[in-house]
Amino acid sequence: MKVKTMYNPMIPHPTTLDNYSNVISHNASVYSIHRVEEAQQLFQSAQREGRRVVFRGGGNSLHDQAQGREWVAQLRLPKVVYPLKPHSFRATTTATWPDVWRCSQPLDMVPGVVPNTEWATLGGTLSANCLCQFSPILGKESNGVESFVLLTPDGEKQEVLRPGPGTSAEQDALFYGVVGGLGSLGLVTEVQHRLLSFPFDGPANVQTTVNHAPSTEHLIRQLIDAHHANHKEHRDKREPWFGYKTLPKPSPLGVLHNDGYGCLIEKEYVPSTSKRSPFIFHTPKTIQNIMGNMVVMAPGVGNLFWKKLHNDWKRRTQPYIDRIPDTLFSMEGNRTARQLLGRVGLETICPQQTFVLPIDHKENPYRASLQFMDSVFEALHNTRFSPSLIDMLTLPKDSIALSATRDMDGLAITLSFQEFGKAKLPALIKMLQELSQDCAAVGGRVHLVKNVFVEPDVLEEMYIEGLQEWKQLKDQLDPNRILVSQLFQRMFSSYVQKNQYAEY
Repeated sequence: MKVKTMYNPMIPHPTTLDNYSNVISHNASVYSIHRVEEAQQLFQSAQREGRRVVFRGGGNSLHDQAQGREWVAQLRLPKVVYPLKPHSFRATTTATWPDVWRCSQPLDMVPGVVPNTEWATLGGTLSANCLCQFSPILGKESNGVESFVLLTPDGEKQEVLRPGPGTSAEQDALFYGVVGGLGSLGLVTEVQHRLLSFPFDGPANVQTTVNHAPSTEHLIRQLIDAHHANHKEHRDKREPWFGYKTLPKPSPLGVLHNDGYGCLIEKEYVPSTSKRSPFIFHTPKTIQNIMGNMVVMAPGVGNLFWKKLHNDWKRRTQPYIDRIPDTLFSMEGNRTARQLLGRVGLETICPQQTFVLPIDHKENPYRASLQFMDSVFEALHNTRFSPSLIDMLTLPKDSIALSATRDMDGLAITLSFQEFGKAKLPALIKMLQELSQDCAAVGGRVHLVKNVFVEPDVLEEMYIEGLQEWKQLKDQLDPNRILVSQLFQRMFSSYVQKNQYAEY
């Protein structure tokens, strides 16, 4: 997307904005922001003219989290990343996670929670409170954030510190509202993160072990049992991890086939002296990976592909060994495949919706997840939809206002679909909306960071306590409701109505 540089007077560039899943687009007036002063100027103009603004980084949101119908500010701030002793780095929020990896690699360290795409910016993932394949052990991105610089709609900047013994209740609330707040309370311009050292000397690779799970119940029980064992010592704390070392235990993930069987995947860092043996999903820039991503989009082929993989995994006795960046940024093969198909006129969509089910019920922590999966399989059978991937991972509870795991340990179940064209999208949306109701019925929440196909009243009930905390901050920092994305307008419209008594 080519955008004109913003000078004074500011000249917007009319642009159609899409998203990673390609399910929705909006027309907007887009400004290019190269300096923080330009963002302040944009805020002033929006206040004066009564306009709404959305800030946009790498354009990797799955739905309409970074889309708006009025003004959109495309961030072009300089990319800067530098290490801080002993175990941290500081960066501008337009930097990407590969930039961070390149900064940490010479130190034999690694960022704890990293999205699986190369194009996500630090500002985007902080606003989403990103999760990743190591989140079952480390939690979400918020667990590694030490501080950030926030530019609020009144044009003022402030440093927000991680909650701790020396911070105030107001500062703590601001941290928990901005992280995971989807850019609704201000623009984060800089961030400081904790880096993790390895529990051994020298550089590292990632080891992946795959074990067969004969049934959905078997897989869910394995994941939840591992979660409670791994976090037993942190059960009474609001934030389970914030330390110097990397993964103390393998991080468990689950992949489920449409027929009900699956596999338990465990990942951990190991010394790079181990001989490499690549995992197919950790080779994102190879022809085999890109072609595989194309093939699974063909009707009926995806099931055959997964069956073959599962059969191969059942026979395999040795772990896979991969380079860290190939493991961290494993989704690039899918992006490349879809781009190549688009060049020959084949439009693809890849809706992904994540449902988080409670797993902290002492008597039966599996019940909500098993009941929800019964609903999933029934819905898939009735609609004839076939997910390209059903993956699962556990998440420790956190204190983030708009988090799906706010004060709740959860099992995150993601249904991913890949389709040619949008002909089936209305039916798919209807199915996901109905599954969202099933999720709510067992005390779960729809994750706000991927696709959000759910009735607004259902979503509001899921997040009601966190929304009240967020609204208090919104009334304080943005009473004129300048920062409003299409997601908030679509899902939380009553919370983003302008306060008629607000004045700056």
